[in-house]
Amino acid sequence: NRILYRTDIEKVVRFPIIGEVIHSNLKSKIVTENGERSFITEQFRLIRTGLKYQGDPPGNLKRILITSCIKADGKSFISTNLAMSLARSGKKGGLLELDLHQPKLTEILEVPPSDGITDYLLGNVAGEDIIFPTPKHENLFLIPAGHLIEEPSELLVNGKLAILLNYLDTKLDVMVLDTAPYKVLTDALVIAPLCNLLICVIRHNHTPKSHIEQLDKDMESYSIHNVAIIFNGVKNRGFGKYS
Repeated sequence: NRILYRTDIEKVVRFPIIGEVIHSNLKSKIVTENGERSFITEQFRLIRTGLKYQGDPPGNLKRILITSCIKADGKSFISTNLAMSLARSGKKGGLLELDLHQPKLTEILEVPPSDGITDYLLGNVAGEDIIFPTPKHENLFLIPAGHLIEEPSELLVNGKLAILLNYLDTKLDVMVLDTAPYKVLTDALVIAPLCNLLICVIRHNHTPKSHIEQLDKDMESYSIHNVAIIFNGVKNRGFGKYS
């Protein structure tokens, strides 16, 4: 009952698959950090290239929202490495930790805990106070989740997130927004109208087929049309180092 093949997705979803990422047992969660010519790094370069043909009009991708159906599909892994790949291409990139329930990016990027998005939405800090450089790359900046609170989803509808994104537009070339799984929480569906593209991460042998069969209807229900898919955690099925 889980997605095993690319064709499982293509049979039931009309949105394009812009990339596949192989399953990796690497110790570091940031596989694009050093720019090595590994196979998985090339896959993220292909995804970065494929982004030029997405959005409305194509190539208008200032804000890229990344979500998934359920927990552990790998959305934070994809968000971090895509943002790093964009930063390495010369763009000043921002990574927004908008999974306000279970944030992971601060830990992955080794940035100390600090004020962040929740504090801004509460009116306690200004936009310029929550943009932090990362030790991973000079072009990559983190906008952290901030202090965790009860019912953070309510903050996303107070109108201040749109103001924050407009401000960040003036400071950054591109933003990658890591959000909570949309089948668990509505956060991603609330934020999506503010973005140019929604990327849904589907994980091999993990994401239920039943969720993917509903993907078209879910997006249509919220009038979200600019959608693309990344197939994550694909297991090696061939022979040799180019399998």
